[in-house]
This record gives sequence, C-alpha cells and structure tokens, in this order.
Amino acid sequence: MRANPHLAAPLSMMAIVGTLTYEFEVPVPVFAEQLLTASASEYAALTATFGFGSVACVIAAGVGALILRQEWVRHRRRGRSAQE
Repeated sequence: MRANPHLAAPLSMMAIVGTLTYEFEVPVPVFAEQLLTASASEYAALTATFGFGSVACVIAAGVGALILRQEWVRHRRRGRSAQE
C-alpha cells in the first residue's frame, strides 16, 4: 500500500465490510430448525427459494438493462437526426 496509496481506501473498505458482515448461510439452518421448526424437506424448499429468487433477480436486472439500452439507443438516434 505504501507503493500505491490509491489502494488504501478500497482495501480499508473491504476490511471493514468483511469484518462486520455475517454470511447468512451460516444461521439459516439454525433459523429453519429452531424458529420455523422446519423439517429437512422444508429447509430444502427454503434454500431452493433463495436460488429461485436469485435467478429471478438476475433476469429482472437483465431485462431492465435491455430496456435502458434500447432507450439509450433511441436517444442517441434522435440526437443524430436532429444534428443532420
């Protein structure tokens, strides 16, 4: 870090975030067993729902990015036609 002081801020932020965050995969089995009194199959459904939610969010983000890209292209085309 002394050779490149620009790395101090990102590395410090990573150290703080990494220290203060807690992986949710660790307490989920305990949460499912003790608080929800869920069986193994119900826990499997819970983790499958996490996966489904992740895939749904990625698809939504992709669709949103495509829509924004189309709007950007339309805006650029309007700008070029106005200049000509």
